[in-house]
Amino acid sequence: MSADQVAVKAPELGATPFDIDGCELGHHGEDVSFNSILKKYKLTDPALALLGEIVRAADSHPSKPHPAGEGLRWVAFGFSALGLSDAEILQREFIVYYALYAECRRRAAGAGGV
Repeated sequence: MSADQVAVKAPELGATPFDIDGCELGHHGEDVSFNSILKKYKLTDPALALLGEIVRAADSHPSKPHPAGEGLRWVAFGFSALGLSDAEILQREFIVYYALYAECRRRAAGAGGV
């Protein structure tokens, strides 16, 4: 579905457009959709902020990328190369993000630096 179609259909469904050109919860400057969500909903958990830095580095080319971002980019490209449907990819990627968030929590708590 194109960004224009999403913009028309979202209000009909009571949905919030996400990760498409021109939407509030999309890319803005160096921020990616994940960062837009953190800002809009005022999510200030240090582990989420760290995860946001990693996702930004994986999903764009920020001026100061987090070093873990390149590995996450490789993982995302690898999942795409498996020839799975979007739903199958998401299902499998969840465990990667759970593990990454757990490590972000550990580091944000001071057990390994940020």
